[in-house]
Amino acid sequence: MEIDCHVVPPRNDQLRRDFSIPTNMHPILLIIFATGATLLSFILTKLTIKKATQLKIVDKPTGGRKIHNKPIPLLGGVPIMVTFFLIGFLALQLIDLTITIPQSRMNAILIGSFIILLLGIIDDQKNLKAHWQLGGIVLAVLIATLLGTNLTHISNPFGGIITLTEPNITFGPFAIFIIADAIVFAWLMLMTGTTKLLDGLDGLVTGIVTIGAILIAGFSMFSRYYQPDIALAAAILAGSCLGFLVLNHHPAKIFLGSVGSIWLGYILGVLAVISGGKIAIALLVLGVPLIDMLIVVLRRMKKGKSPLAGDATHLHFRLMKTIGHKKTVYLYWALAAGFGGLTVIAQGSGKMIAFGVLVAFSLAIIVLSTSVKKT
Repeated sequence: MEIDCHVVPPRNDQLRRDFSIPTNMHPILLIIFATGATLLSFILTKLTIKKATQLKIVDKPTGGRKIHNKPIPLLGGVPIMVTFFLIGFLALQLIDLTITIPQSRMNAILIGSFIILLLGIIDDQKNLKAHWQLGGIVLAVLIATLLGTNLTHISNPFGGIITLTEPNITFGPFAIFIIADAIVFAWLMLMTGTTKLLDGLDGLVTGIVTIGAILIAGFSMFSRYYQPDIALAAAILAGSCLGFLVLNHHPAKIFLGSVGSIWLGYILGVLAVISGGKIAIALLVLGVPLIDMLIVVLRRMKKGKSPLAGDATHLHFRLMKTIGHKKTVYLYWALAAGFGGLTVIAQGSGKMIAFGVLVAFSLAIIVLSTSVKKT
């Protein structure tokens, strides 16, 4: 299925071939601001490493799923988030750009991000219990869902439109679309949960989110769904991640911490929803780890364990024992780029076929990795 959020329709002179380039914002601007974000993120990350080390906000090696052999600074999500909003604000001041995102949505994204920032910093310092982490994530996602999205219908790839505006509850100027908001809430919880639980290998989450952001930026800039503001935001996100990835790549000098592992899934999920029609990209980019997460969570619940409890049963840990740390990360990046790129060029039912292939492929890898572990 494709998700549409009533984005501003393109002008007549923009209705070209799917991958033509409209003329009112040159693609070079994306490269300029993404490059600026990369440089600023790198500088802020270096400063964060120094400060986190001084404050002793580090991840100590304790065995189990923690595979590093010395304390590594946390708070890595802070420079990524700060860079994203600083460069984004600068871009809005310098570019005469039509904004398709209402101010109410932007405010909701900011509030949700601030909640995640506070939650993550406290968790990196105090190691909060799982239910406190979950509560903070739910609050941030609820704000984004109720105030930051406007999902009204789903486009059926087999034809027709499914309207999601009924039933609804109205409070003056505000309206809660029960089905639509439930879909968005579940989507954002899945995205934040996936990146949170995926953050186990150096550069894994950062690289995958970078790929997803690049694909969303390209799709928004060069397709018939022309949305330069979304393309710019996604490009800045990609640059913010790349600057951090230089120091987060194996062997990592800094970890994402809770701020980064939660916020990256949150912001990528939000961008996919508010941009309209790009949920399929984010879904397939994170498809393999998402399916693995669902299987692991169900397995934990079956054993009476907390679904948020950390362990080494995830696919990336099993693959690491077989093919090594770097190759596992590169494999995940390749799968994200491959399946994500496929959904960019696929149309209609082609995306459903791509998702079916992804599910089958993911299950095959999980089964094979389990068999190798047993042997």
